Amino acid sequence: MVDRDEPERLARAAARFKLRHVCHGRRGRFADGGASVFAECLDQLRDYLPDAVVEVLTPDFNGDTTSLDIVVGRTPDIFNHNLETVNV
Repeated sequence: MVDRDEPERLARAAARFKLRHVCHGRRGRFADGGASVFAECLDQLRDYLPDAVVEVLTPDFNGDTTSLDIVVGRTPDIFNHNLETVNV
């Protein structure tokens, strides 16, 4: 289930706690790999906490560079990616 209010709820909670560093990561099944949610969260966090350092922990977006561009275009302070490996 998609929570369309997540970006604002995240930003309001971060502001309530007066966070100086916010890391947002997500897993989910979105056509764009969640890029639009990351972008909206970045926008809301900037509105509510303009001085906070904002870090994103993204999936690989299945190699879709358009999704990557959406997130990077919102200029997170720290761009992080979870690299998972398996034993073979």
